[in-house]
Amino acid sequence: MLECDAKETRGTELQRAQARVTLVICVNATGTFKSIAVIGKAAQPVCFRGQTNLPVRYYSQKQGWKVSSVYAKWLADLSEDWGAFTSRRGFLIMDNASEHDASATDDRFDIDWLPPNKTARFQPCDQGVINATKTTYRRGMMLDMLTAFDHQFEESTAEREARKAREARARAGSLGVAEGRSPHVLDAIRLVKAAFDTVTPAAIMRCWLRASCTPPDVHAKIKARLDAAVPAATEPAAVPVDDAAGEIVGMLGRARSLGPIGGGIECPAGSGAGGERLVSGTHPDALSVIAHWLGEESSPVSVFAVVDAETQTE
Repeated sequence: MLECDAKETRGTELQRAQARVTLVICVNATGTFKSIAVIGKAAQPVCFRGQTNLPVRYYSQKQGWKVSSVYAKWLADLSEDWGAFTSRRGFLIMDNASEHDASATDDRFDIDWLPPNKTARFQPCDQGVINATKTTYRRGMMLDMLTAFDHQFEESTAEREARKAREARARAGSLGVAEGRSPHVLDAIRLVKAAFDTVTPAAIMRCWLRASCTPPDVHAKIKARLDAAVPAATEPAAVPVDDAAGEIVGMLGRARSLGPIGGGIECPAGSGAGGERLVSGTHPDALSVIAHWLGEESSPVSVFAVVDAETQTE
């Protein structure tokens, strides 16, 4: 996040320099089955070394996209997870993205496809599940970053020298949020899994009802189950961006390591992100900048800018 007009960050080198991953989310209509997978560029990121079990399934593709080969692996793994969840056959609703092989079949699923250009309207995850996950992820990432910055701010001279020595010995790509750096893939995986876990069954059922993609009898059953589980007005389907932005501004305002002009992110040499600063929580434009940052992943302008940049590098 930059301490400047939020519009200036769109499509800039700072934005393109950020490491990106693709999330693949699948939930059933009652919110009792939840699956999230991550697609990154590296087959074996440096930060994975020493890790025996990742909290989510991870796939690699040179651009970090869900191409047809990744889709085939994901579908097989999803089928395995569904088989462990229930012996009943599932009905899988998919959008018609080009990488989704419409000829693929599965022993545990009947697969149906949404009409072209209707994903935003009829895809349940687009009705709040994805937004809630990403907003909570970014809030968690900010908290972890500020915690690391505050810890470093309060280090003694000996502690700082010891940390610098450890960092000098570390392999490129192995340092993440805990060391006061930008999040690496493992940080992203852990944070996004924690964020996804906060999306409740009630919130997911509301998203399915809003999508209206099920037959009337199934829709009625979902509504009855939701009404029996929780009163309609007690739980939102997603955290409003303005509320999340206000909470993050509060975090920035309380951070001991940030002065009135904001604090610097300690980026590795050659990362392309040097000089980026966290906006101060007391800055008059802090709320609007943070709200823009939270909504950036959903902005078509920003998404296409990243896609164009990735395509040009191939």
